[in-house]
Amino acid sequence: MEFLEIHYADDDSDDVDFFMEAIKSVEKKSRIPIKCTIHNGGENVIHDMKENAGPHSILFLDINMPGKDGFQILELLRKDELYSDLFIVMLSTSSESNAIKKCKDLGANFYAIKPTTIKTLERIIEKVVTLNSGEYRKIFTPFVIED
Repeated sequence: MEFLEIHYADDDSDDVDFFMEAIKSVEKKSRIPIKCTIHNGGENVIHDMKENAGPHSILFLDINMPGKDGFQILELLRKDELYSDLFIVMLSTSSESNAIKKCKDLGANFYAIKPTTIKTLERIIEKVVTLNSGEYRKIFTPFVIED
């Protein structure tokens, strides 16, 4: 693998900065180059993914975004043959069981509660990267990534 391709969809610039800081740290530790594409909000994610996503990409998808929210994007991606195997991690500040169940039912691979520390986010990203080994459509147990 030349590089690891990660996509992050979020409308909050502070969360994007936080995520990018964690990505840089994971890249440094793993010594695998990471290409990280930011998708600002939900409206253009599907179009942007068609232009930029490779076969082994990982998408971290925020749930709460204006326009199309993460649930809607997840559902559209899973209905599109092109993205049926895309590795998708849903991110939310919520630990509400209904939201978690909905993400699982719609075909997300994982659900992660947005952490408050860089170290925790790094561990989540590292876990996802480790498990992204070709079993894309599989829903892992435990489904919720917690630290």
